[in-house]
Amino acid sequence: MTRNYLASDQSLAVDIEAHAVDAMVELCTRSGRLETGGVLIGRYSRFGDRVVVTKVTGPPRDSRHFPFSFIRGIAGLTRRLRREWVEGAYYVGEWHFHPFAAPTPSSLDIEQIMVFAADADLRCPCPVLLVFGGDPRDAWSLSVAVVMETGSMVFLAGRT
Repeated sequence: MTRNYLASDQSLAVDIEAHAVDAMVELCTRSGRLETGGVLIGRYSRFGDRVVVTKVTGPPRDSRHFPFSFIRGIAGLTRRLRREWVEGAYYVGEWHFHPFAAPTPSSLDIEQIMVFAADADLRCPCPVLLVFGGDPRDAWSLSVAVVMETGSMVFLAGRT
């Protein structure tokens, strides 16, 4: 089932397709007690008020995993994103795992997504920051935020 997240003023939504969630659960389960992550791939609605996450990547091979941090590498990522672009899917943000902890973004997480938002080469001025937290085999949750073009960050709540 697609997971839906909505800004409190209902001006913005993020939908995460079920197979993307399943992929994160699998990647986080394999990662154990080390953080992991990757990029979000998807598309925007015609009016730019909805992001649909259709795929997540795993960590590029040059990524670094630690119990309390994750440094996403870049090996092979440009080629992957170009291939997705040709197929009509785009880089829409970042995701990572806080093992057995709350999915609350750290100040470093927020700082990094702001840097990505300002990077014209990424062509994504409003990236999604998704943090997966908890136990991927049992009780887990997601935090979803979007950097707006104004430079502010909006946190979205899950809808049922």
